[in-house]
Amino acid sequence: EDSADAAKWAEAAKAWGELRVALSRSPKKQPVYYEIVYSTAVCLAGQARSSQAAAQEAEFKKQALSLLKGTLALAPALSGPDMVARYNTLIEQLK
Repeated sequence: EDSADAAKWAEAAKAWGELRVALSRSPKKQPVYYEIVYSTAVCLAGQARSSQAAAQEAEFKKQALSLLKGTLALAPALSGPDMVARYNTLIEQLK
């Protein structure tokens, strides 16, 4: 991936992150919240893949893993078994 891809991943991660923060304020999480968290993590994984520096790649992976694992810890069932499986698959890919 080139620097244009890296910029697109960064832009997408920022947009998803802003949505995630806005929806995180709600005491009752809607299913779309868990989809947004997942999409944010996918963008962070994309940033990791397109990083030129190993330290940068590791940091993006760490952020994505923290986001996924933290959300799973707070809501182990998420929005259902399919979403739990998607989170777990992405976690394994990031390791």
